[in-house]
Amino acid sequence: MIKQKIVYCFDKKYIFPFSISLSSLLKYNKNCDVYLLFYKKDQKEVENLIQKYFLIYKNSIQLISISDNIFENWKESFYVDKWKFTFFISKAAYLKFLIPNYIKSEKIIYLDSDTLVQNNISPLFDLSLDQNSIGGVIDIPGGDTSKIKRGSSDIYINTGVLLMDLQKIKKNNFLQDINNIYKNFEQDIVWADQCIFNKYFENDKKILDSKWNKIINTRIVTSNEFKDITQNNNILHFAGGIKPWQKWCNPVVFEYYQALVKEFRIVDFIPDEIKTVDQALELTSCLDLNKNYAESSKIKSGIIDSLLKNINVKESLPK
Repeated sequence: MIKQKIVYCFDKKYIFPFSISLSSLLKYNKNCDVYLLFYKKDQKEVENLIQKYFLIYKNSIQLISISDNIFENWKESFYVDKWKFTFFISKAAYLKFLIPNYIKSEKIIYLDSDTLVQNNISPLFDLSLDQNSIGGVIDIPGGDTSKIKRGSSDIYINTGVLLMDLQKIKKNNFLQDINNIYKNFEQDIVWADQCIFNKYFENDKKILDSKWNKIINTRIVTSNEFKDITQNNNILHFAGGIKPWQKWCNPVVFEYYQALVKEFRIVDFIPDEIKTVDQALELTSCLDLNKNYAESSKIKSGIIDSLLKNINVKESLPK
């Protein structure tokens, strides 16, 4: 039986989300080799994580450290004109471009660290790309906001889950061409690596079923909707700005994720605490969405009390 080849690219910031994603992969997929691409500065943390939590899989996990300065001058923030906000990424996202250079396999599945595998993914690995170089799930919002021009027939895909024919990609000057796209379109890039991938593989993509990369907006998903999503999709992707390991995330999603942290016994994974009023209000919005009005009201009352105390303190200061 041919082993599935799975690749992750991440940095220290995402090391624990990666550990949950990898644990979910290994829960349902025993016949796979996993390749980890990361920067040299994070090597010690990655080695310690594998030693502590994945030692029994060590022979199936290959660590690949990359020079810290390879994408040193590439951007980390991008402005989305249509939505009028600035989008930030880690430069670990650019490590995807090195996959053809470092992975010898003919074919791989790439997974972002904010994904959860819900099932056996061998049907995805075995899927034919129909002479295309890459396969991915349609990303309509990404396509609507991308500014790099592509042919009218080309469909914009999300790069959080990719099926890649490395044998075909390696026949070209992939990394050099990627560099050229970055230089030529630097001012037009909106979604970092994703816009570059979509331009390079213009009209060379197979569109995959969304069950292989179900993108979840944690802000608007209800309890019933999330239950349906988890039961009917093979890979979940928390691609939005609010992640399931943040305490201001939708409790429906946060509690599901925390149950996995407990199941996989990743004891060092501590959720991000609420530190701002905006984060607290984000939580109340999700509580209201799921009709948990009492808890929402309690948090809002706490915010008001805190603000009033600050006002009273300021008013009592000598003039």
